[in-house]
Amino acid sequence: STFNFYDNDTLISNFRQEPFFRYLFGCNEPDLMGLLDLQRQEIVLLLEPQPLESERWSGKRRTFKWYQEQYAVHHVAAVQHLHSILQQRNIQYLYLLHGKNADSDMCTTTTATFNELKQYTLNYASLHPLLSEARVIKTPSEINLLRTACLVSSKAHVYVMRHIQPKMTERQLEALFKGYSYYFGGSRHQAYECICGSGHNGSILHYGHSGYPNDKVLNDGETVVLDMGSEYLGYATDITCSYPVNGSFTPKQKLIHTAVVDANRTVCNAMKPDVLWTDMHRLAERVLLTHLYEKMKVLKAPLMVADAKSLKTIVDYFVQH
Repeated sequence: STFNFYDNDTLISNFRQEPFFRYLFGCNEPDLMGLLDLQRQEIVLLLEPQPLESERWSGKRRTFKWYQEQYAVHHVAAVQHLHSILQQRNIQYLYLLHGKNADSDMCTTTTATFNELKQYTLNYASLHPLLSEARVIKTPSEINLLRTACLVSSKAHVYVMRHIQPKMTERQLEALFKGYSYYFGGSRHQAYECICGSGHNGSILHYGHSGYPNDKVLNDGETVVLDMGSEYLGYATDITCSYPVNGSFTPKQKLIHTAVVDANRTVCNAMKPDVLWTDMHRLAERVLLTHLYEKMKVLKAPLMVADAKSLKTIVDYFVQH
C-alpha cells in the first residue's frame, strides 16, 4: 500500500504490494488488478492507463506488451474493460479475496471491486483460505528466494556485529543493517521495524517504535538484542541476534546465552517432517528450565513445563520466533 502521512503532501510511503496479489502475479506496482480464468487456465493483468503528463513525474509509460513479457501473463488490458472481458469469457462466478489473518486477526482491506460487480455471483469465502494454505508449501523457486533473503539478512547481521562498539547508538546499528541489506543485497524494504535494544531495552519485545526509536547509547558491558530482517522480492526474513557490545560475555551473560543456544540446537536436531511445532516449543522450554535449575540456580526447585503461568515469565515468545 501507499499512503500519505497525516496532512503532509511530501511524506508518502514507498509502495508495497498486497502479499496475496504479489504471490499470484509477481507485480509490485500500484493500480493493478489480476484475473485468473480457471476455465481457460489463463492469467489476465489489468492496469490503469496513465495520462501523457504522468511521464514527467513517473517516467515513460510502459506498454501492455512490456507488462505481458515482464510478468509472464497471457493477456494485459485496461482495468476499465474488466466487465467486458468477463462477459467475453462467459464468466459469471467470481472468487474475491477476503478473509482474516489467523495470526493478527486483521481482515483483508484490498478486496477487488468495479462498477458492475453486483451483476455477478460472488464468493468471498473460498479464495483466502485456499491461498493461505497454498503459500505454506513453497515451490523450489520460492525456496531459493527465501535462501537468498536469509543470506542477505544474515550477512547484514554479521556486518553489524563486526562494527559494533561502545558509545555507538542503537540507531547506528539499525543504519548499518539497512545500508548493508540494500547496498549489497538489493533489499529495499525491511520486513518490520528494526529492534535494536541495548541493556534493559533488550527486554522490550517490540522496542524500536516511534516512542522508543533505537536512540540509546551503547554502554560497555551491556548486551544487545538485534531483531532485524530485510525483505527480498516480497519474501520476509526475521532474525534475532544477542551478544555483548564489547565482544566478551560476562559469566552471567554467558550462562544465559549458553542456555538459549542449547535450546535452539536441541530443537533443530529434533525437527523433522510430521513433528508438531508445539512439541518443539515444549522441548525448548524443558531445555531452558534445566539450565535455570541446574546451572544458573535461578529456580529453587524443578519447574514443570505444564506450569504455563510460571513459564510465561521465562519464555515470552513461541519457539518459531
